[in-house]
Amino acid sequence: MILECPHGLELYTDNIIEYRPDTLIIVDAVSSKTPPGTIIYTCDIECIDKYTIISTHTIPLHVVLEYIKTFTKNLRHACLLGIQIKNMGFGTNITPAVMEAGKAVIYLLSQLLKA
Repeated sequence: MILECPHGLELYTDNIIEYRPDTLIIVDAVSSKTPPGTIIYTCDIECIDKYTIISTHTIPLHVVLEYIKTFTKNLRHACLLGIQIKNMGFGTNITPAVMEAGKAVIYLLSQLLKA
């Protein structure tokens, strides 16, 4: 299942819980104090909040994931796959490094989903 959550993951927890996934991968832009275009991947829920998801929402990601795990007993893996952006100012364009990272992530996921 691929679920797009344009208004924040916390608004889609019911959909995720209803689907009962054993693996959840969150793909989003992050702020991780790394160079733009850096790809971050972690399944460590305890450390996941050090990679800030770029959002107007304020519920920490580990809280949302713990909530989902409470109601989805078979969730074994919850991971973050993020791309460090350069800026998120209104009207700014995506940088070439971030665009290339995005293409790499798309390719990787398309290959994994084929298997």
